[in-house]
Amino acid sequence: MAMAQEHGSLQPVPLRDLLGRQTGMYRFANGITDPQASEIIGKCCANATKCLRRIVYPLDATQSLSGPAASKLGHEAGHIAGQENAIPLLCMEACNHIVSVARKVARENFETKAAESSGAE
Repeated sequence: MAMAQEHGSLQPVPLRDLLGRQTGMYRFANGITDPQASEIIGKCCANATKCLRRIVYPLDATQSLSGPAASKLGHEAGHIAGQENAIPLLCMEACNHIVSVARKVARENFETKAAESSGAE
């Protein structure tokens, strides 16, 4: 994977594509906003949570990740201090932890919107 990234042939899966193909109870996970996606990734993928991977996937086909998630995009992400010759761990697509949290946040968004709609009547 590291060689493919160096040669520009790495094909990561955008977050929106991954969330868009979820089925069953996860089918609404794509209902999160872009800032929520960045916040979720920033929390789930933080080095403090023991995730040492460098994110290479974008938010969608035209937009890269930003905000809290941006700290996992640079070349310093995916490296362990003191191990300069190590091959970085690359994250090609969002893991199941992110999808699970996205589902929970999307459900909260839906419930908030439903409560606002019923309160407006």
